[in-house]
Amino acid sequence: MLLRATARSVRPCFLCFGVGILALAAVAPAIALPPPPSELQSYLDTIRKAGRSELAWGELLTVSSVKEHVALVSFDKFGEVYVAEYQDRFCGVPGHAQRPEVIAAEKGIDALRPLADFDGSGFVSTEEATRFKNLFELGRAIPYVVAHEKTTTAAALARALRRSVDELAAAYAEYPALTAKDRDLFPPLPPLSGLPPAGAAPRRPAATSADDDFQAFAAQVQNAGMSESARQELLGLAAVRAGAVEMRPRKDPESGLYGKEYRRIEKDAARRQALAEPHLAGLQRLADFDGSGFVTSEEAARLIRLFVLGRQVAFIARQEGTDGPTVARLLGRRPEELATQLADYARLAERAPGDLFPAAPALRF
Repeated sequence: MLLRATARSVRPCFLCFGVGILALAAVAPAIALPPPPSELQSYLDTIRKAGRSELAWGELLTVSSVKEHVALVSFDKFGEVYVAEYQDRFCGVPGHAQRPEVIAAEKGIDALRPLADFDGSGFVSTEEATRFKNLFELGRAIPYVVAHEKTTTAAALARALRRSVDELAAAYAEYPALTAKDRDLFPPLPPLSGLPPAGAAPRRPAATSADDDFQAFAAQVQNAGMSESARQELLGLAAVRAGAVEMRPRKDPESGLYGKEYRRIEKDAARRQALAEPHLAGLQRLADFDGSGFVTSEEAARLIRLFVLGRQVAFIARQEGTDGPTVARLLGRRPEELATQLADYARLAERAPGDLFPAAPALRF
């Protein structure tokens, strides 16, 4: 599986519907909040025990996967910009989850938490994990670009990595502290010319309470009414709904199975989010399948699976016919599995406004 991100965003995956990881709601002020429903409480209990946010797990897993040789990171040039690509060495290999390298990568997240916990609170926020992974990737991107562009000029490197020179200087000031802790993960950076002084390297702030960091996260999630990853997933679908991203079924020429592909209509990430936001509340209501008032990660994923299913089945029926077992085979599913999913889709289509979930074509099982 090949995953791609710009060197600036340095996100290997975690591209949701091809729009990237979008900004989360601002942290809510500390106010008295009503008792949370059980779904929310269960989610928060899991996050507190893990000592990191939900999306922080994904960022740390990326770093750990490279460390354990589960994922390979490379840099390709597109136009004037270098793009980071992560390839899962074992994607599609039977028994992927049970491979010792994959297990080691997941276990390795705990070892990375102290490095990513910049404020020493004992709880790693999404922002801290993203900052940590950005610095990790820079440690690999900069030497590669220096070698291939044959330049050590800060301005040239900044352009190639889609950063400002000041941002590059700030990263150079912060990076050595991580090198001192783990030289393998954060090898020394090559010196650059024309790099402005960034002042003193950021000092580690006085340790804050893990409970303070967690409570800020909990307030943010409770205000949103959904898990952190549910918001990310639904914003991706909202971008499709807004026309900022296009989703199209696609037949794989090798396997003959139907999948999907996404194309960004709106290229600017901030504009995509602005277009998506107005559609988020409606999607949140649809994704709350149990009516609890809180959308779990599983519920958001279910809504998106059904959205994709509706588009795929309609497309396959036009191309291949309406024989149920045939459609199931082309989707890589058992006929009874597809029938169950279509029944779930039909229930959703009855209560979904507009054309986001149109009635699926009748298949013959």
